[in-house]
Amino acid sequence: CGDFSWMKELVYNLDIKYTGVDIVETLISRLKPLGNERVTFECGDITSYDFSGFDLILVRDCLFHFSYKDIDLFLNNLSKREYKYLLTTSYLPHDDYENRDISTGDFRKIDLIASPFGFPSDPKAKIADYVEPEYPRYLLLWEKNQVPIKLNLIM
Repeated sequence: CGDFSWMKELVYNLDIKYTGVDIVETLISRLKPLGNERVTFECGDITSYDFSGFDLILVRDCLFHFSYKDIDLFLNNLSKREYKYLLTTSYLPHDDYENRDISTGDFRKIDLIASPFGFPSDPKAKIADYVEPEYPRYLLLWEKNQVPIKLNLIM
């Protein structure tokens, strides 16, 4: 869930249940007092967290920091859960761009449509998530049946 800085502008004004999940315990401790009967915060790791029953899973600016191994664990975890949509960030770079692996905690741009991710090129929605002159990135929305269950890695 990150620091909840912009989501708080949204969730309190809608008739929804929101669960913010982050791996950083101190962050969740700071956010818990902001909760109510519809807004809660939990400490959890998205590679193993039980997302069952969620309509929308928003994973913004997170997978850029994960190794291929951890993204694979995340996708495998999602494949076991009942949810409707995944909304996540992806860069859509030029044709000569090639995804690369990193150590979890580092950063690199990723194109989720390109190999080894293999997300479909026809998301249900594409929302610009950048301001010029930043490199273009988007929030892409997929239904559960469109989300790959593992990376296409050649070992």
